[in-house]
Amino acid sequence: DLLRAVVERGQDQMLREIRSGLATHASLTAQLQHVFEVWSVRPFEVVARSPAAGELMGGSYDFARDVFERGAQQLTQVISDAIRAAVAEAGALQPSAEVVARIMIAAAHGFKSVARDAQDLRGLIHALVQLVVTALPLSRRPGPLRRRVASGGKKLSRPKS
Repeated sequence: DLLRAVVERGQDQMLREIRSGLATHASLTAQLQHVFEVWSVRPFEVVARSPAAGELMGGSYDFARDVFERGAQQLTQVISDAIRAAVAEAGALQPSAEVVARIMIAAAHGFKSVARDAQDLRGLIHALVQLVVTALPLSRRPGPLRRRVASGGKKLSRPKS
């Protein structure tokens, strides 16, 4: 029961951090990378640093399967909400935002079994995010930023279209 409570608290904390951090990222790409940095990469780093955590996480999830499933459902909702907010017509998405979110979560989970280290995991997740975002019919695709020097200071601006 103690271990189960630890897992539940950890997932709740990660979900709170994910939700609060989304508003600080303007693009869907940055939002998704934030989500998976918190949900996948950080726990991966903890397991890599601690043999005891590795044994714990490498074992069966049966002791808290419902907690893990609830966390995955909540994460799916967070990701699908972010996708729907970024696309031109959410109702026209095929597959649906929920399916895309579930695919991303499953892929990130699988990446943990093949990643050599946290940097490799980040790279795999970055590639996944790029593939997904590129395939989505975003309502507006921001152009590349260009740097402009204006009266003593640097200012980032978007090229005029």
